[in-house]
Amino acid sequence: MTIDFGAHGDDAAPDMGSAADGAASIEDVVARAEQARADRNWTAAAELWSEALRRFPGKARPAWFLSLGDTLLDLRRTGRAEQVFQAGAERFPAAVGLQAALARTAVARRDWPAAALRWQACVDRFPDEVRPHWLISLGSALISMGSLDRAERVLADAVARFPDNRRAFVSQARVAAERQDWAECAARWRTVIATFPDQDLPENGAGLARALRMAGRFDEADAVLRSYIAAHPNEAELYMALATNAHIARDTDARARRWADARQRFPAAVETSPLFKAFQLDAQTGADVSDDYRFDPGLTEAAALARVNSLSAHLLVIDAVALIGRYHQLYPDNLRIWAKYVRGLARQLSGPADLARLLDETARLCRAAPESRQAMQERGLALICADDRDAMQDHVGRMERDLGRGADTDTMRIWLRAAQGDAAGAARLYAERKQHTYVPASDAPIRRFERLDDTPAPAMRDGIVLFAPMRNERAFLPWFLKHYRGIGVERFVLVDNGSTDGSRDYAAAQPDVLLYGTDDNFFQAASGMRWINHMIALHGQDNWCLFVDMDEQLVFPGMDGTGLRGLVTAMADRGDEVMPAFMLDTFPRRIGDLYDWQPEQDPLEAVPLFDRTHFAYGGPDAPHRQVRGGVRNRLFGMAEVLEKAPILRGRPGLHYTGNHTTAPARVSDAGCVLLHHKMLQEGIGLKSEIHITANERVRDRNPACQRRYLRYRDVLQALGRDAGLESEQSECYRSAEQLVQLGLMKEIGDAV
Repeated sequence: MTIDFGAHGDDAAPDMGSAADGAASIEDVVARAEQARADRNWTAAAELWSEALRRFPGKARPAWFLSLGDTLLDLRRTGRAEQVFQAGAERFPAAVGLQAALARTAVARRDWPAAALRWQACVDRFPDEVRPHWLISLGSALISMGSLDRAERVLADAVARFPDNRRAFVSQARVAAERQDWAECAARWRTVIATFPDQDLPENGAGLARALRMAGRFDEADAVLRSYIAAHPNEAELYMALATNAHIARDTDARARRWADARQRFPAAVETSPLFKAFQLDAQTGADVSDDYRFDPGLTEAAALARVNSLSAHLLVIDAVALIGRYHQLYPDNLRIWAKYVRGLARQLSGPADLARLLDETARLCRAAPESRQAMQERGLALICADDRDAMQDHVGRMERDLGRGADTDTMRIWLRAAQGDAAGAARLYAERKQHTYVPASDAPIRRFERLDDTPAPAMRDGIVLFAPMRNERAFLPWFLKHYRGIGVERFVLVDNGSTDGSRDYAAAQPDVLLYGTDDNFFQAASGMRWINHMIALHGQDNWCLFVDMDEQLVFPGMDGTGLRGLVTAMADRGDEVMPAFMLDTFPRRIGDLYDWQPEQDPLEAVPLFDRTHFAYGGPDAPHRQVRGGVRNRLFGMAEVLEKAPILRGRPGLHYTGNHTTAPARVSDAGCVLLHHKMLQEGIGLKSEIHITANERVRDRNPACQRRYLRYRDVLQALGRDAGLESEQSECYRSAEQLVQLGLMKEIGDAV
């Protein structure tokens, strides 16, 4: 490669004029260049090294090319530095440092495939001169690509060759973290600590604590961090990790206290931390409007990525995707921003055209980054949405072959088994995976729980038991109990979370209600799902379990005849364990009808309408279906999660993994509908912002949920009490059979 060391383009060092005297000797120019570099005067150093190479080409040394290239890297002139290193490597092909410098340049560009290729070339070309950092850097590049099996082999080689190198062991822990095998990750961090006791750095404590918290072992993680804080009291990283522990544990009070402590001790470090920024965004409620929710074309690429990472957690889906899309246009080659955009598209599909767009976008992403695990993850999710089993079989096989097994490929394998009808195989894979990860809905601790009534609870088998959380539902309870008794529920298990409106007393007086109480934080308890799973374990085994919220009205064909007993009998005859459903949002003819409704009145008298337009597509978790659409999409611009699994056969190993999903099970190919009286239940619309944000039902939820309630209020206030809400998509609910005729529900068979 020929390079003109006197020509300076936009990416070259500027002409320094008299920086190098024409009469200066080699020794003088080199000495001045070395001094400029020692003084961190990068511009002068670049000009002087260029002068040396230009004036004395026959005397050039590999070190000159290295010094000039490194100086250009310090000036962030990566392209020019790569040209210099390449020219030096061509002139001195046996110069080990120049080959390694080319690899370092690829790392600076975050071009991980090129970095891996170049580090591997160093290892192959100079087998007798391999340095520890070559193998560690090669492993890091492979980790960044998601090529985990190959990274594992490279780093095992590094540990074998250089058993005294701590970084090699640390990198092995990184591989386990990328696989999301948190038990193995914790074990590897403990190996680092035991093997290098004289190098027990703060990084060790932070790494081990992260593995423990991601495995759900929060108390152990706290203990580790506190011990390292005692040894390293001036390390901001450890205090911020302690706050992050509380965040993952969903302990909002502890999180606030810990961030306040960290900020007081280390204001500069904390206030520039993306984790602290996320905490501040979480704390915003009401009319708080942050600049982080507006598009800023002046952000650097790194700042844009940090903002994109926070948007999905703090904004409603459609709003977040719109902003992320603009940052993707600003930095179209940033893989992580692109992947976030694609993931957002998958969360707001509203029809076949959106699905086709998602498939096209993920195909483009994989073509642009064919060796990226992140790109392959997004493609796999798109194939699940499209229910393309053949393509998924090829896709997951390629991922495991080229990149190695991880949590992402396990999820794809579980879905594939379920899609192929092998529910037992899917359950086995899930059980294996669950040993290495933390599922808040089933694994989160229950801190305070008590029985609030003295109703006898004889053991049941093949009974029909309803489970529901409750907070200030006195207005809904009479109707709720009447409806579900009428369709065949034989026992109710309710979990009260701090009601103050008489709900507890009313429920405790019912002869078929078992009432439990907890003052645990709803969000901290995985949105109440830890309570529900705990109750199902106590009262649902060998029974048919219904899980619904107080604003959900289960309907299905035949409910006025054989009722739930006929439905679950048909499920049992077919071997089904889970019945899917989707929430059909109801709404009033006019907004004022919401406020004319009286307690104990049938909700359908106030909110009789629904929109018939919905779009169903595949989902990664049982019941493997996602539904979007309805009135909340039309009126409020919300891409709400509408699918649920309200009926489940209680047995060991079968539990809810979230409000809308279960562990793998035999899912019925029929379905039912939950009429969702959300607009009525919340009493939204003309309430003040202060009332909404002070409401415990709102405050205990995550920031995106809080903003959902505020969106309801803002839109309905703008429309006014007399505004009509019907459209050409709207229907008036008459019966479950009507929903079958509209294609919104399938019958299970003759049994019902």
